[in-house]
Amino acid sequence: MPETRIPWHWRAVESAFARIYRITPLHSEPDCLFAWNRFRYSGPLLRLSDGTQVERHCDCLELHFRREAFLSLSESADPAFLALELLRRVNRELPRLALALRERPEFSTICAVHALTQFHRGIGRYGFDVLPVHSSAEERWFTFWQSLILRRDHPSGEAAAARLVEGRVVRHVWAGRDALIRRYAASQGAGVGSSRGSCGST
Repeated sequence: MPETRIPWHWRAVESAFARIYRITPLHSEPDCLFAWNRFRYSGPLLRLSDGTQVERHCDCLELHFRREAFLSLSESADPAFLALELLRRVNRELPRLALALRERPEFSTICAVHALTQFHRGIGRYGFDVLPVHSSAEERWFTFWQSLILRRDHPSGEAAAARLVEGRVVRHVWAGRDALIRRYAASQGAGVGSSRGSCGST
């Protein structure tokens, strides 16, 4: 949906959200898929399959799909096409994310990367763990909210958006910083950074 077609109150909410949480695109190219913000993990100890332990107060990176990039590939009403194209773009962007985690000073204390998404099917092949949202109220709320945004923005209308999200429920996805660097960036130069905030690997 063009920016001018989004009602002013939606633009105000999104602008405030981005300011409050300091959400920033990963890079400056127009097709950048990811935006990010930092947060301190406040939940119970997580032991990820890549060996990362995410402890309380760990410095983590939250990933968001950028609306502009996501809508450019969601014009198809075919859920299978969207899933394949989304995975292709994720595959392209993950090495950029790993390089940023390795090389950018502001990411040196990050211990893990997290996202909340309905589009988590197949993401395990990229090194992420998919975990349930334990609070049923939170699961319903985040699923409703993400579905609402997609229905608002989808260029083919609400019916096409509804088909895309039918049966999809929001899940947590997690991956360790060092594991992502080893998987996608370690072959391109310097090794894994040693600063991992308050979490570690087993």
